[in-house]
Amino acid sequence: MPTIHRPRLVVEITPEQRELLNKYLAYGEQRRVFQAILTDMAAMLEEFGYNFVTFMLQREFSYRTLMEAHIADRGFADTNVECTVTEGPTTVNP
Repeated sequence: MPTIHRPRLVVEITPEQRELLNKYLAYGEQRRVFQAILTDMAAMLEEFGYNFVTFMLQREFSYRTLMEAHIADRGFADTNVECTVTEGPTTVNP
């Protein structure tokens, strides 16, 4: 039976980043979050090409700006609102 090759991405992080990840995300959640980020990134690269990379590296675009816009649009005052994560879209519990 052939061996299935599963590509890996190895990224060095700081001890502070590791501490924050462990504080807010269970180990299995970390994998799912980073897979979602990479999926979004691939879609943005397909649509906008290297312009997306330029905006990310210049910090003109970030998940913070997306969250702030989403919270402002939805009217959430509390940014620590509980969410239920499923395989589909995230459900927000007001």
